[in-house]
Amino acid sequence: MNDPQRLEPSETVAAALEVYKQIITLGAGSIVLIGTFLKNIFPTASGTLDVGWFIKLCIAAAFVLFGLSLIVAAGFMTYYSFYLERSGAPHRDNFTYQWGRVLPLAFFVLGTISFGAAVLMNLYR
Repeated sequence: MNDPQRLEPSETVAAALEVYKQIITLGAGSIVLIGTFLKNIFPTASGTLDVGWFIKLCIAAAFVLFGLSLIVAAGFMTYYSFYLERSGAPHRDNFTYQWGRVLPLAFFVLGTISFGAAVLMNLYR
């Protein structure tokens, strides 16, 4: 019961909120960097990307996935901050708690993979 390695519920939520803040920062930074350097990474013609449809699809998917990562992380961060104020901490068996840990990071990783695939395909086309 008094396991020194086990975090108190409020510490667990505080750690989760910190992770959400980091994912939000990474997702927003990724969107800004992609938007800023897109024309420098990929060839353009007349102001539009001059790449194939699949590379464009990967780039669009990266933007959408990074956006979803931001939205989901911000939503769960808000949910847990309200939950923490009301009752102390969420239950670890809670469905929302489990998905809240997985979804933001999954969307961020998939966005990174999607954009990385677009860059690699562009290098070897």
